[in-house]
Amino acid sequence: MQHGGMQTMFLKISDAIGPLPAMVFCAFASAKKTFYVPESYIPGHVLERLLGEDAFLGMIANFGGETIMAPGMRLDEVRNLGIVYTLTKRGLSAQEIESQTGLQYRNIKLLQQRIKSDRPLTELAAASLKPSSRLAINGQISGKTAVIDLTSKLATPML
Repeated sequence: MQHGGMQTMFLKISDAIGPLPAMVFCAFASAKKTFYVPESYIPGHVLERLLGEDAFLGMIANFGGETIMAPGMRLDEVRNLGIVYTLTKRGLSAQEIESQTGLQYRNIKLLQQRIKSDRPLTELAAASLKPSSRLAINGQISGKTAVIDLTSKLATPML
């Protein structure tokens, strides 16, 4: 399936269950590439445990009995951008960020340079992502605004 087809599939999933559950599903399912959605509700199914009951029911209503191809989605680069942004704003140097996070110094410096620019952070994150991840980072998904918490896995707690 071509990239455009993957974006279309993401939009279908997003329309069925919402953008954030769709992102979670795609990130989880990218390890398998295809995922079977049961025809009817099964308590404790992995999709229910992953997405919650409402989103699981949405998947069943829209894709029940189908094996769907999940667009790959890795958000590591977005998470790293959030870490570098937050720790830089706290006054940490690139060396300090490297020692606390394990990120490579060279990558930290590159992200810091990009953060200093006037470009939107979502654009910066999208520029560093693989094409299969870009489709959910632009802030708009099928008319719905997606909010991405760029600081969810910091090496140090928020002060």
